[in-house]
Amino acid sequence: TAIAAEPSTGLVAAVHGKGMKFFAWMLNLRGGAGVKEYLKTRPDHAQQLGPMDRLLIGMPRISADRLNINTGEWLCPDRGLLDVELRQIEEFLVKLKVDGIALDYVGYRNYYACFCPHSGKEREKYAKAHPELAAGQVLWKYSEASLAKYVQQVRDAANAVKPGAELAIHVYPDFD
Repeated sequence: TAIAAEPSTGLVAAVHGKGMKFFAWMLNLRGGAGVKEYLKTRPDHAQQLGPMDRLLIGMPRISADRLNINTGEWLCPDRGLLDVELRQIEEFLVKLKVDGIALDYVGYRNYYACFCPHSGKEREKYAKAHPELAAGQVLWKYSEASLAKYVQQVRDAANAVKPGAELAIHVYPDFD
């Protein structure tokens, strides 16, 4: 009853012509439409790996079908929804008339956290607000809360542009 794919006006119209819904496939954190150009001017908004992560690049994982560290430059979700992403959502929902957004690759290149200066400062604030948590728990809980907040911001932005817009998300079992 629905298709999620990269949107084009012809494809959206064809899907709607069959009485189905069309969800715009959004790979924004992983460098989707407009993001690569954006990162050329704002490289500080890209996810950064931790020192141990650099050692794992190219090393095999337990599940051979997954990379240990995802490649390319990804936006840092800890910054929240950016204007470049909001413009993409608006284009999909208004100009291309899709029924909703299908989020994909919402997570971290290393599957657990970003180590850019912004994320580090935000984790420090989180740790101070949660003194009962050990350092490893702060890292995990902050990342989880940050991703949930990011998805909520996408949902709110989509519904502000087009009330009733639907949101689908591909959940990866190995995004720790």
